[in-house]
Amino acid sequence: MSEEFDPRVAALLAHRQATRVPGDGREWLGDDPEADALLRRDGMAMLIGLVLQRGMPAERVWRIPLHLYRELGHLDASRLAEMSVADVEACMRRLPARPRYPGQSATTVIALGKLVRDSFGGDGKNVWQGRQMTDVLATLESLPGVGPGIAHMAVQELMDEVGYSPHPDDLPNLDVKADVHVVRVFYRLGIAADETRDAALDAARRLHPRFPGLLDWPAWDIGRRVCRPQSPACGECPVSEFCERRGVGDTQEGARALDETRSTAVTVSPVVADDQSGVVSDPDGDFWLLLARLLEVAMQSADHGGVAHRFASVAPLLITNPDLARAQCQVLATELLTARLPSSRSIGPVDVVALAVSAGIIDASQADTLRKCFAHMPTKVRTADALTQILQTVLALGR
Repeated sequence: MSEEFDPRVAALLAHRQATRVPGDGREWLGDDPEADALLRRDGMAMLIGLVLQRGMPAERVWRIPLHLYRELGHLDASRLAEMSVADVEACMRRLPARPRYPGQSATTVIALGKLVRDSFGGDGKNVWQGRQMTDVLATLESLPGVGPGIAHMAVQELMDEVGYSPHPDDLPNLDVKADVHVVRVFYRLGIAADETRDAALDAARRLHPRFPGLLDWPAWDIGRRVCRPQSPACGECPVSEFCERRGVGDTQEGARALDETRSTAVTVSPVVADDQSGVVSDPDGDFWLLLARLLEVAMQSADHGGVAHRFASVAPLLITNPDLARAQCQVLATELLTARLPSSRSIGPVDVVALAVSAGIIDASQADTLRKCFAHMPTKVRTADALTQILQTVLALGR
C-alpha cells in the first residue's frame, strides 16, 4: 500500500527519486572519476569528505580527500593521528581545493585519525559497517567541528553512496541537515513555519516521520540550483507547482515578478457556446495564443535539448493554475529572448524591433504594429526595457 503525503513532500520525494541515483558518479561527489573512486574504496577518504562538509560548496569538499592523498602520499589513520595541527593546516592551505577553515579542519582530521586508529582498527569503513545508526551518529558527533547536522547528513550519504543500511526502526531519528538551502526551500514551499533551522527540522519530522532525513537532499539540491536567495528560477523548479513562494516577494526582484504577474493575470473561465451562433469560443484565447508564441520563441532560442527541460514545470500548471503557467512562461521567454540577443547588453541602446525581426522572434509583417506600441518611447530602447513590451505586444497582436 502506497503512503499518502502532503503534495509538497511528495514533490520533493519525486525529485529525489528522479535524480538521486546511488553511485552514479554525479559531478558533486568526487568531481572526477579518480576522486570518486577514492571516496568509495577508502573509508578514511569518505569520512574526511563527510566531516569537512561545512562552510563551502559540496563539490569543493569532495575534492579535498584526493588532493590530501596526493599531498601526503597516504590517508593512513595512524600517520594522520601523529601529525601536528600546524603541519596538517599547512598541508590544507597548499591544496588546490582547500577547506574554508584550514585550522579547524586540521584538528578534525587529526581527531578522526586517532579515532579510527584507536577504536576501529585503522579502517575507516569500520566506523559504519555493521553498526547501529545511533552509534554511528554518536561516533561522528564526538569529533571536533562535527555537529548533529553534519552527522545526520553523513549517515544519509553513507546510505546512498556506499550501501550502509540502518535498521528501519532507526530511520525516524535521522534528521535533515537544516542548512541555508533546506531552510529556505522548506519555508518558501510553505511546509516550515518560519525560515529557521528548528522550523525545518520540525517540518521534516512532522510531514515525513518515517524518515525525515529523506527530504534533505531534494531540498538541498533545489535550493542550491534554482531556489536561490535572490532571483529564484521558479520556472525551472521541479516542485514549483506546489510552492507557496513565501518570502519571494520580499526581495526587490521577487516583488517585481509578482507585480508583473498581477498586471498580466488571466481570468480563467470555461469554454462556452454563443447562444445565438452556436459557435464555441474560448475566453482564454489570448492566453493560449501567448503560450503558443512563447513556446515558438523557446524553440528558436534555447540550446539544443534545453526547451523541454526549461518548460517542463509549466506543463502541469496549464490545467491546475493557468495564471501561474502564463507568468512562468513570460519569465522563461524573457530569459530566452535575452540570450537570443547577446550583443545588445554590450552595445547599449539598440533597435529592438529590427533585432526581433532579424532574429525571427516576430514576423516582418508585425513590425509596424510593434513600432506603434513603442511610439511613446524612443526608437532605440534598451533591450531590458523592450523585452516585456515585445511579450505584451505579441499578446495584443492576436486580438
